[in-house]
Amino acid sequence: MRARLALHALPACLIAIGWCSPAAAADWVINGHGEARDDDNLFRKPGEQRQSDQIYSAGVGGLLNLNTGGLTGVVGGEINRSLFAKNDYLNNTGYILNARLSRPKGRLTFDLTASRERRLSDFSEIFSNIRNMQTFTQVDGQVRVKLVGDFRAVVGGSLMRNQNSSAFASGYNNSSASLGFGYFPPTGNYITLLYQQSRSRGLGGQEIDVDGVTQLYRQRYDERRIGATVHYQPSALLLADVRIGYLHRNDKSIFDKNFSGVIGDATITWRPRRTIEVVARAGRQLQSDGYIYSDSVRQDFVSLLARSSVTNHLKVDLLASYAKQHFVYDILSPVPIEPRTDRLRQLKAGVSYALSDRMTLRLEGRRSWRRSTNELYPFTENAGTLGIKFAFGPGAKIVR
Repeated sequence: MRARLALHALPACLIAIGWCSPAAAADWVINGHGEARDDDNLFRKPGEQRQSDQIYSAGVGGLLNLNTGGLTGVVGGEINRSLFAKNDYLNNTGYILNARLSRPKGRLTFDLTASRERRLSDFSEIFSNIRNMQTFTQVDGQVRVKLVGDFRAVVGGSLMRNQNSSAFASGYNNSSASLGFGYFPPTGNYITLLYQQSRSRGLGGQEIDVDGVTQLYRQRYDERRIGATVHYQPSALLLADVRIGYLHRNDKSIFDKNFSGVIGDATITWRPRRTIEVVARAGRQLQSDGYIYSDSVRQDFVSLLARSSVTNHLKVDLLASYAKQHFVYDILSPVPIEPRTDRLRQLKAGVSYALSDRMTLRLEGRRSWRRSTNELYPFTENAGTLGIKFAFGPGAKIVR
């Protein structure tokens, strides 16, 4: 009960800190967007089960940046509305709230973040036409205390709560605590070594059919991890962020599928010119991108993003990604205990044109493929989006 209250109260506390602090150096932005998207396979189904739809969405939000008393902070939020032309039962209102408070200098430094988001579940993960609204509440913190020279003790923790509006997918609470030390030289580069313990507990049980017998599944696992984080920028042209570690997960659900192995990710950012940026990312995680699954999937992924400012008004970007998902079990599948492997590929391209410093038009196209060892799950999908963004306020400048 206390963890639940903390998850709901901490975002509000950080937001209150932001609004009540004397904003000697602050700027704010009010922004909005609207877009129309055509999707030829909304529910990510194979063959003749495909259904197309047109989705219209709009949102408005704000951002406040603060810098006072040795603290820096950001408070932001957005509310959005989406309408579906052919499947109006999916019409929904979502929101995003986030806050960050940091003390970057001194003997004691810290970073605190809090967020809350409500959104429609990704149909590529739930394999169903149901309307499921996911609500995520997350709080993360890390405190660093100077020991000697540039070495610091590091203590951290996080709480996350995932709630689902449909009984089709039960939610869960995740919590973790970490302890270690790091080297933080004045250059801004750093390396940390941490030991972390985590636990996950399902918010409710789900009845599933296992070999003709109905059983009650509830997510439940404990983890131990030891790992390193490296942030290294040798020049203005190159930046590397690497997280790697060894994890042991003890699955305490009815499936009892433990895991031990290396997980982590690496991101390399290269800026050969001021107007060109290339970002490569690869890694392994034990959860799906939409967080519906955080207990039964092993995902290896790689992506390559390239973007360029062709002129002061015109920007282009290209993204190619690949992910291999291996399910040791799948509670949302008709056959939960049957393992399977999915391979997902996606190509995305976008063009943005600045009408002014505070307004931009964007056209985006996407093609996705999924291949699977189970014949129920392959699909292809094409989508196109046309949108507009605008911003105003002392800190408003969404382009250039």
